[in-house]
Amino acid sequence: MISPEEFYQALPTKRGAAGVILFNNKKQILIVKPNYRDGWLLPGGSIDENESPRQALQREIKEELDLHVDKLQLVCVDYKVKHDYKPEGYFFIFYGGKLSNKEIKSITLQTDELTEMKFVDETEAKGKLMPGIVNRLDEVMSAIKNDKAVYLENGQEV
Repeated sequence: MISPEEFYQALPTKRGAAGVILFNNKKQILIVKPNYRDGWLLPGGSIDENESPRQALQREIKEELDLHVDKLQLVCVDYKVKHDYKPEGYFFIFYGGKLSNKEIKSITLQTDELTEMKFVDETEAKGKLMPGIVNRLDEVMSAIKNDKAVYLENGQEV
């Protein structure tokens, strides 16, 4: 028989990331352009060890945009299977509400990782965002509209 410590150490680990939908007063979505890959992303990033998805998101928003968003509502969990070199993982999308003009003007873009940010309508977002994000965007927008969370697997509702 193995010890509880050995049991837990033998369990698999999974990657995790969290992103946020933030709107301006025109109901446009904030997207960011990383300098380390092609395409655009939602603000957010990887979840560190011993960090909750919400904590990771708040840290990433602060690091990337120098913005603090207190109210974050979970709207989507998407499980992604292993694909090529990417291990399986969980992706959490939160809704952070509408930013005021004052908050938008206070944003300071972190240039170590990001080259640009912009607000775009949903159609333009689908043309710019990475495919994995686009695959879940309709479900995420519906979840925000209906004030409920959705669970997806590989971008599809199950």
